[in-house]
Amino acid sequence: MKWVNPTLQRARKTYCWTALRKKEMFISERLIMFVVALTGSLGQAIILWHDLVDTYPYKMMSHPSDWLYGRIGVMGFIAGVLVSFFLAWYLSGKIVTWTAAITTLACPLTFLLLFVGLQMAIGVDWHSTDNFDHTTPMAVLKEFAQTIFWLGLMGSGFGLFCGGIVKTLVKRLNPKRSIT
Repeated sequence: MKWVNPTLQRARKTYCWTALRKKEMFISERLIMFVVALTGSLGQAIILWHDLVDTYPYKMMSHPSDWLYGRIGVMGFIAGVLVSFFLAWYLSGKIVTWTAAITTLACPLTFLLLFVGLQMAIGVDWHSTDNFDHTTPMAVLKEFAQTIFWLGLMGSGFGLFCGGIVKTLVKRLNPKRSIT
């Protein structure tokens, strides 16, 4: 039987335990920020979908039709959540502190790109007053852009706040480890 130095053996166990603990800490902080980012983005997607499908002026429009705004809402929901999912997964391994802030900004921007892109693709006259209350598509775009701005600002602010809390907790629990 080979003789092993007990001190060296304890050092190996301690090193393995510390490495495992650091990996667990990284996985947990990554998972926390991933869940926070997806929760915020999903909430934003639900709010924007509801706005486009069920509320005035989108529901009452005839040019372009309420059907188009409903489809933009559904496609935006799917695309916004998918973009947020992949972005959160990628960023949670790179820049943990900023993951939720960037992800909650990407979801509303996905809706805005679809909103403008689909209307441009079908050739909407932005200054047409064919609707019953003379609401123009440009006025609807301005209102939607304002909603996007406030949702993005509040989501990013809350995401940054959560990222700061996670960073502070990680520093307190493991002072040798610092996340970005």
